[in-house]
Amino acid sequence: MGVEAGTIGILTTYLMNLHDFTHLTSKLGLIVFLVGMALGRLIMGFISPREKINQILLALFGASIVVYSALYFIDLSVITYSVIFLAGLSISTLLPMMLTQAGLLYTEIAGTVLGSIKVAIPLGGILIPFLMSTLVRYSSFGAALIVFPLSFLLAFVLIYLTTYSKSRLQQSTAAD
Repeated sequence: MGVEAGTIGILTTYLMNLHDFTHLTSKLGLIVFLVGMALGRLIMGFISPREKINQILLALFGASIVVYSALYFIDLSVITYSVIFLAGLSISTLLPMMLTQAGLLYTEIAGTVLGSIKVAIPLGGILIPFLMSTLVRYSSFGAALIVFPLSFLLAFVLIYLTTYSKSRLQQSTAAD
């Protein structure tokens, strides 16, 4: 949630300051991002089977690492709007799918797990901008953007490890 809110908050500034977009064209970039998010939620909501949510989450986090790295660290010139759309698409269903996956994985304590995630949402919305502002203070705005891909990478690793440990636990329980 912190990356989503952070992207919405800084995308126009990023486009104007680092890519010489005008005020109008940077706002169009934000609209393209939000359209990508809306379409992603609609599409993924219809085509995502419950038993494949974990694989879809890993794929979306992996795609987000690549797309956000390209968006913020490669000069994309004419395809910038396309990559902004892909950024919105890749991040669109991460939060709803994480909530769904948590409820499915931990059915016996689903309320506690979902409550923990809901508490973490505002923390991400506070910590990611704080971390970015700290990095901007000691380096540059462009360098601080590394926080977004690193956040996706951390989430990817945590979900992968959680899935791996859960499947190993189920295999060892089944063997006994």
